[in-house]
Amino acid sequence: MSLLPSNYTLDTDDRLVGALVSTECCIGAILITLIIIGCFKIPAMRTPFGNLTINQSTGQMIACLSNGIFFFFAFIVDSRTMVEYSYIIGAVSLCLLGIIIVSYFLMSLNRLTAISLPFQYRWLFGKKAIRLMISLNWGIPLAISAYLMILKECGFQFFHYGWTFSTIPNRELCGPSLRLYLTLSQMPVTVLTVICDILTFSMLVIGRHRIFKSKSAEMKRREMNFARQVLAQGAVSLIHSFWYNRGRDLIPGFSEEWRIFLTTSFSSNLLHVFDATVVFTCNFEFKDWLLKQKKKQTLVIVSTIRGRSQ
Repeated sequence: MSLLPSNYTLDTDDRLVGALVSTECCIGAILITLIIIGCFKIPAMRTPFGNLTINQSTGQMIACLSNGIFFFFAFIVDSRTMVEYSYIIGAVSLCLLGIIIVSYFLMSLNRLTAISLPFQYRWLFGKKAIRLMISLNWGIPLAISAYLMILKECGFQFFHYGWTFSTIPNRELCGPSLRLYLTLSQMPVTVLTVICDILTFSMLVIGRHRIFKSKSAEMKRREMNFARQVLAQGAVSLIHSFWYNRGRDLIPGFSEEWRIFLTTSFSSNLLHVFDATVVFTCNFEFKDWLLKQKKKQTLVIVSTIRGRSQ
């Protein structure tokens, strides 16, 4: 593995990598922006669950922008300065990893609590509790990342072979600290998220009628929308985790560096696109909102045309 040499000339593969990642990041950023706007506009999303959705989407938005900007300037514009300072993007990515993974867990826990402990839900996910959760969700990874990068002198930077970000080897002071953090920030939280999703799914399958017996049709519809979104996002995240760790052995006909790229940089940024798509397809609140916006836009266009024709 090596950084991009100063005298290296970008080839077709490099340009393709830059185009792929910057394109998927652009698409992801647009979709995530719509989700954040929807959370403010849709009445049903002005809830604790909506706040957690904004929290998750904000982390993914920053990830899309930082990675999209890096790959665009590094491999489309051919900025060697961007590659030279890739450790800054790496530090941002490292911090966002913990934030995004924990945000998945908070959303899964929110749905499990809403279904299993409806009377305690308002207390456990009240305004103050949500603010505290989101503050800790961002504050703890930021503090740990700052400790690793500044005090322990760990590094997480871009390597040309495989077009991926990875830990900088042979950092004596850092030692195994960074790899340990990467493992601990993913495995335990991912397992807890999966457990929450399995429990939520089981309760919806087994006790669906009992859970929604005393709730209105509108409330039932909203809860099912939220549950569908969380369960689908959890499934997508789990598939991505498997692909990230084991997918390299499942891709025939590609060189090793392309296998690394497709299972790391490409798939990690594609996850944000899939995740946003899941929100629009599984949460009907967003689907209905988009249809209403489209109808409004159509009416405005028709009215404008009629006004001009008169």
